[in-house]
Amino acid sequence: MEQSQHFATIHDDTSAPESPPELGSPPGPARNGWLSGLAWQRWLADNVFPRTLTPPATDRRTVLGYLAAFLLAVTYLLVIPQGRTHLTHVWAEDGRIFLGGAATKNFPLVVVEPYAGYLHVLPRLSAELAVQLPIGWWAAGVAIAAAVVRAAVALLVFTAAAGHLPSRKLRAVLAAAVILLPSGNSEGLNNLANLHWFVIFGAFWALLWRPTTRWQNGLSAVALLLAVTTSPLGMLLVPLAAARLALPRRRDRVPALAFIVGLAMQIVPLLGSTTTREREPFDVMQGLAAAAARVPLVMFTGPELTADLYPDALELYSRFYAWPAVLAAVIALAIAGYGLLYGSWARRFLGSASLLLAAASIGAQLYMNWEDLLRIDQPNTVISVQRYSVAPCLFLFTAVLVGLARAPRSQVRHVLTAVRIAVAAIILFGISYQWQSTIGTVRLDGPTWQQNLGVAEQECATGKAEILVGISPSSWVVPLTCEYLTQKG
Repeated sequence: MEQSQHFATIHDDTSAPESPPELGSPPGPARNGWLSGLAWQRWLADNVFPRTLTPPATDRRTVLGYLAAFLLAVTYLLVIPQGRTHLTHVWAEDGRIFLGGAATKNFPLVVVEPYAGYLHVLPRLSAELAVQLPIGWWAAGVAIAAAVVRAAVALLVFTAAAGHLPSRKLRAVLAAAVILLPSGNSEGLNNLANLHWFVIFGAFWALLWRPTTRWQNGLSAVALLLAVTTSPLGMLLVPLAAARLALPRRRDRVPALAFIVGLAMQIVPLLGSTTTREREPFDVMQGLAAAAARVPLVMFTGPELTADLYPDALELYSRFYAWPAVLAAVIALAIAGYGLLYGSWARRFLGSASLLLAAASIGAQLYMNWEDLLRIDQPNTVISVQRYSVAPCLFLFTAVLVGLARAPRSQVRHVLTAVRIAVAAIILFGISYQWQSTIGTVRLDGPTWQQNLGVAEQECATGKAEILVGISPSSWVVPLTCEYLTQKG
């Protein structure tokens, strides 16, 4: 999953047919009659949900390749400078809500217990596994579990994208983005609380995936059920699930049915939620500028470098503070637009849907949670609640990849090659810049989980029955009983 090796030479495979029957243009009215029979369903099957044409290879080389990619992805997330601190520290909701719930509440009821108004099935299941370990290993267990889920999403994307992106190189770049893009390796790195930003991207591809085997179809359905019961952003995919239900074959509708079941489970706590969040009046111009900074600019450069592009004394640059974000948005839209103009129908749908989801996901988050710290003219802009960038950046990257992957016409071949190299270089620079950064919550600091456990054990020795184990940040704690601490120690 090396993004740097292939990004500059991305192109469509010429050895295999680029537009098989599944990727063709809509049937002509003279041949099928658009309003007669199942012509519109066939168009959906051919252009929105193109089928993976070849069955999955199960030879030893392929299995080892998947295993190696999985292990490399997990290892990368754990050994980068930001990731190493998560092996020794427990973060916020991961401790108090998920580990605390798994340690003190009954399984399986706790798995479907809402928090903040919605379900978190994957984080709660992961916490259930982590608490089976000795208590001193919980921090590492949570970090590894989060990295494993994210690596699994990357492999799902690689496999599920075969219908729209037959080229393995293209799919490797897309899967690598799930692991390497700096937008995912800041606030959202290696913690259970932010897994839902990644799984919604996996759910998008699981809905588009039409595999050739029943077991893969079942895998898609399970992935969708887990994703939608983890992320309330699944509601953005309702139109895609509805379109999937219209496919002619009954088997192709199963993943959409699983999506509907998961959505129904998620809607129940959402409708019954009494959680209210105060927000300030939404500033449209600031919101647009913030969205441009948090998605196109962060996708290209990463959140830390984006924050450093803006000086603290912004009043001196009040007329021009948004230009880096606007420039990044123009470049991203121009690249994506090239794919929309000249791509196949399936590629056009993929690019359009990805752009819409990028805009809808960042727009919904900014509008529902608007406050002054989200403004683009704040110091260290985009670092505050940086998690909002994760899913939108992955969707936008997909649209940009479609544009970069378009086989160039002779008159623009050299231009597109230069653009590919430039985009790869900027993203790689953002990755290396993030490794060196200490801004915000990239690297967890303060007492480690083991040190906080030592303090808790001393408190238990004084005769206390219950203790509060400190985590990061310092305002969060995990409530446990001393009896449980002794049992798990």
